[in-house]
Amino acid sequence: IGNAATVDWSGWINEEGGIYPLVGVLIFDKSNDNTLKNNTIITEYNQIGGVYDTILGVQVKRGSSNNKLIDNNITTTGHSYAYGVEIVGEPDLWSENNTVSGNTIDTVGDSIYANGIKVSANTADTLISKNNISAVAPTFSYAVYLEDFTGKTVKNVVVSDNNVYGKAYIT
Repeated sequence: IGNAATVDWSGWINEEGGIYPLVGVLIFDKSNDNTLKNNTIITEYNQIGGVYDTILGVQVKRGSSNNKLIDNNITTTGHSYAYGVEIVGEPDLWSENNTVSGNTIDTVGDSIYANGIKVSANTADTLISKNNISAVAPTFSYAVYLEDFTGKTVKNVVVSDNNVYGKAYIT
């Protein structure tokens, strides 16, 4: 439980992704071949700092590859923006061959946005399977979000056999 605050997006200038103020579990900077299995991960906000306060449950970032998130219960509750799981790389540090399987991922944004699983820039060969994914917020919810935008790439993502639930004004 910690302070949710505005994400530092200045890293996007160098294509490094956002720096979240509160992350439950961080697999970072070429951390490879890890298994996160049978855990209960609860990430909640206590106080809010900034206009776009954001929290994240589990992040695999910056060239971290061959990691497995298996059979975990991941619950993320945020005020404005809440993310359950994010996998992201960088131009010279791709995050590849990561697996998210058999997890229960519940993400709630109290006032604006909830995201269950986000696979973003410079990732390849990600498997998302057999998860129960829920994203609930008043305004926006994206249970599974593959984000490929100009100058960055998301390749070979397989999304199969998941139970997906999203509830918001825009889902």
